[in-house]
Amino acid sequence: MPKDYANIFKLEKEDLESYKGKEFIDCMPGAASFAECLKTTILTKPTPYVLRLEDNFGMGKTHFSTRFTYFLRNCDIDAIYFSAWENDYIEQPFVSFSTEIIKYFQHRSINAELKAHLKNVSKSIYQLILNLLKSTTVSVTAGVGIQAGYSVDLDKGIGAIENFVQSFIKNDDDLINFKKMLKGFVESLPNKKLVIIVDELDRCRPDYAMKTLEIIKHFFDVEGLFIIIPTNERSLQKCVQALYGINETSNQDTENECYFNKFFNDKLNLYRPDYLKLVQTIIPEEKIQPLIEDGKMTLNNKYNSLTTLQQKLAEFGEGFKLTMREMVNICNKAIYFCYNIEKKIDCEYLAFLLCRHVSRIENKDCNIQFDHPFSTNSKKKELLTFSLPEEVYTIQNTIYQQQFMMEHEIFRDRTFNSYEKFEDFYKYYSERPRNFDAYPVKRSSDIYVSQGYNFAPLEQYIETKKQEIDNYRNIWDSDDNDSTLQQYYDDIVNSEPSIHADKLKLAEVEN
Repeated sequence: MPKDYANIFKLEKEDLESYKGKEFIDCMPGAASFAECLKTTILTKPTPYVLRLEDNFGMGKTHFSTRFTYFLRNCDIDAIYFSAWENDYIEQPFVSFSTEIIKYFQHRSINAELKAHLKNVSKSIYQLILNLLKSTTVSVTAGVGIQAGYSVDLDKGIGAIENFVQSFIKNDDDLINFKKMLKGFVESLPNKKLVIIVDELDRCRPDYAMKTLEIIKHFFDVEGLFIIIPTNERSLQKCVQALYGINETSNQDTENECYFNKFFNDKLNLYRPDYLKLVQTIIPEEKIQPLIEDGKMTLNNKYNSLTTLQQKLAEFGEGFKLTMREMVNICNKAIYFCYNIEKKIDCEYLAFLLCRHVSRIENKDCNIQFDHPFSTNSKKKELLTFSLPEEVYTIQNTIYQQQFMMEHEIFRDRTFNSYEKFEDFYKYYSERPRNFDAYPVKRSSDIYVSQGYNFAPLEQYIETKKQEIDNYRNIWDSDDNDSTLQQYYDDIVNSEPSIHADKLKLAEVEN
């Protein structure tokens, strides 16, 4: 099983220490600058302070949060990373939450004064835990009457959570003493600040997520504590809906918004990812160097170039709003396909199919470019459309289009179905003398109207059309079998690779 590089605290000590001084080396570009700004916020904001770091699933919240925690520690700011999701098997979050604080400082080198403070804090924590274990096991839904298919009043739901918090605080003195001890301990720290990052709350059971927020609000509103909760508002709203049956589309949505605002002092969006730089990091030149040497790919400015692959993966990934996790997987798949595709490598279409295949949204503006041969209304079809300039059949300000088409049927407006059909036409045209006398002429009122047609624009139009088609075919390596090639790509990307093993020659690509 590969190492989990999202949470660097799961790595071996040597691997973790390799991040020191370069904590954001494997993050999206911009992470280091964002971290510096966030550090300034931590050092300057009055406490207690709870910040919601807002972003969607899969956008790298854990990836950033673990590295930011390590970054703060290396800046001599005490910071604790707490994965709520990994602890939601414990009934009461206060137990795991407070234990994480004790564990951190037990492994940290601290002086005698801090050790004495930590001992007092530990005692107060243990006393509260004792009250918790002696208390009833009332849950946040107890007494609210929640049943499948029934919704409940929001006030009752809020009251149930408040009752949960109070259920194990039998003596206010214990809570007051805990906060006093914790405050004194934090004041003894070098920066008089303790940062706690509560991650993956949006993965937890709804009841555990709500309990954790209540614990933070009622137990850890202590001066010097700066708590960061990477999550998203939508997931919190779903917790309320799951627990209390509240319909988010009802008027109670407004009440829910106000209810969650009480947990946070502010909200900050995670820095905007740079999709192109992410792709360039995952697919550097050395990843496809063997394909360049074999002539299957180039570096720049072609349909099968590395730059096209990188740019189009970034463009479609952002257009389809793919997560960072999805982008990493797609980039790895793109490398795999490039090594195993038997036919020509079409980087743009491959990128489009890979991103669209995992997308959760429709985006009609997110499609292959007009120039691409597979485009529905592609430039290829435009080039194969034959429509003469009006000046060819205009004589003394009179347009003889219909008569011209009747007299010279070979030049009628039409769309060629293939390059081969156009080549046949061009061959027929080029083998004849460059004047109309060589073509059949019909009389019109005893006047040879065709003798008045303008031959020069006709010749120029046909020659320009020929040159444009040749250039296009050369740039895109386009042929009359484009539809077959398009179907080939559709099959191998949209279906299970095992089904098309014979086409792909499936074999793992050595990294």
